[in-house]
Amino acid sequence: MKQIITFLLFLTFVKGDYYMGQVEPYQTHSVSSEVGGVVQKIAIEKEFSYINHSVVIVQLDTSSEDITISSLSDKVN
Repeated sequence: MKQIITFLLFLTFVKGDYYMGQVEPYQTHSVSSEVGGVVQKIAIEKEFSYINHSVVIVQLDTSSEDITISSLSDKVN
């Protein structure tokens, strides 16, 4: 009986109301683009999964850059 009371008193003193912790990422990757544009698609469903090089994560609308490139190529030719 004394052991049970001692155990219960021990639990009341040891019990914590909250615990603090810090979550740090295992790896980080930076995504950058060589051209500017409006973001059309972001693959949010791939956020916590493993990806390879063939998976599209971010898709940009580069129509204005394509027009600029075609006009510059016409000037060169």
